[in-house]
Amino acid sequence: MLSKQDADMLIQSFLRRYRSNYFISNLKGIVLDTNKDLRATSPFLHAVCCLHGMVSEEEYSVSPLHREVYEEVRRKLGQVLLATPLPLEELLAISAMCLFASAPSVGPEYIDSWVLSGHCAQQAMLTINFAKISANIKSGDASLEDQKDVRLWGSICLNHLQWAAATGRPSFLPPHYTAYCLLTLDIGQATIDDAMNVAEIMLYSSIVAPSERLLSLSTEGDCPEIEAWSQKWKHLFNMPQSICLKLGYHIAYLILAKRALNISRANHSHASRHMSTEEDFTNSKDKPSGSTNADRDTERTAHPGHRPTMFEVMVVDSAILVLQTLSRMSDNQTRCLPVFYSVCITYSILVVSHYRHSSSEISDESLLGLLTRLKALSADAKMSSAMKFAIDKAMTKIATRSHKPICQQCRCYHTQYPCGNTDVIPQDLDSLRDTSHPQKLEIAGVEHDKDRYDAGREGAPSDKPTDFQPGNRHAGLWEDLPWDVRNCFEDFFSVGGIDHSKLEQMVPCV
Repeated sequence: MLSKQDADMLIQSFLRRYRSNYFISNLKGIVLDTNKDLRATSPFLHAVCCLHGMVSEEEYSVSPLHREVYEEVRRKLGQVLLATPLPLEELLAISAMCLFASAPSVGPEYIDSWVLSGHCAQQAMLTINFAKISANIKSGDASLEDQKDVRLWGSICLNHLQWAAATGRPSFLPPHYTAYCLLTLDIGQATIDDAMNVAEIMLYSSIVAPSERLLSLSTEGDCPEIEAWSQKWKHLFNMPQSICLKLGYHIAYLILAKRALNISRANHSHASRHMSTEEDFTNSKDKPSGSTNADRDTERTAHPGHRPTMFEVMVVDSAILVLQTLSRMSDNQTRCLPVFYSVCITYSILVVSHYRHSSSEISDESLLGLLTRLKALSADAKMSSAMKFAIDKAMTKIATRSHKPICQQCRCYHTQYPCGNTDVIPQDLDSLRDTSHPQKLEIAGVEHDKDRYDAGREGAPSDKPTDFQPGNRHAGLWEDLPWDVRNCFEDFFSVGGIDHSKLEQMVPCV
């Protein structure tokens, strides 16, 4: 399909775009090995690198050739999944498919990053000789190949743990195999990037722990385990390359807050079931027959009279901190973000636009300013179309509910500033507080006020599979969306593409 010259150009484009990514630093040595012809030694890895290079090149990203290469990669991927054990090159290729978006369209695709990263981890356990590497490290004879193997293992573990944490699905990684990631720090040539990768692995490992050891939040919104983790690794937070570590810290709190909100609603469902049933019966004549419990939850939380729960406040505040962290990133940093972070950022945007009164001290004007900055950043960094779509819908909704003007020329929020000026951006959560608001939200004691809780849901909105059916320990971030909406999102979660028209029709909160 591609000439050698075009293929080499696309591979270089892929490596250049993600050059500061930890995974790419390990991939580069194999891909650029002048002693090997990558197309001959690993056609699958060669095709994957070319495919990801097409995403960065406008000439290819909108061409029919992109679809042809994508389908060829999917065909090769199916063959690779049937083989065992897999060589290092195939493990690298599968990891790349989990880490970065590569789909050529917004249509439905069928790659699940949680499943794929889990399979990759299981294959890596068969391929990498951890006992030999451990012995070499203890004897001081660790080789460059040993270092490459443990770094690849660290990348695979982190990616799988991230998807497990976000989806609420179990991890395939046995704890003693996760501990092998620490071998990276025992090799003499360990770098700051190695330490940051290990730190993130420890963070997400705690989030996906077995149900009897699930982390929880205090009434102040803190988690002792995460705070202990941040203290242990605080020396890394001031490093220039620590942006993913900071994002991970706030994403962890977003996941825990969403989990706490789900549990809170479940615990209060029995008490509110009778009230919810009467309300549904009274309004049944005015409701469409296809109305789901998730739709009713959306209506209640978006209603002007809705009083926020403590956990709704925590969810929104965590989402805002995720967005603020992104707003401080450079274009180069955002270009290198794996698709997992794009997913969590997009979800945070939807949260901010959905929970109208969940954090009553934060002004809509400040939120519009933050979203305007993110819109400019997403355009400059060529971030996913799903994120851009979410930003536009969130800005429109927030502007409508707060009667704030949106520029018809650039679809951004600004008043006295020239069109396109997005320099005035809040720098921290405190600057987002609306001090003119007449009534402060008192978090203490909120959990004892039953009026502040939504009516509980009696079950899944349909007979289709959900993330919280038996076999899954806890629900994922998007658990409270209708199944069709979550399915639409999972298309994006896996491959970076989302059906905009379908999302706009189905999601009541955007």
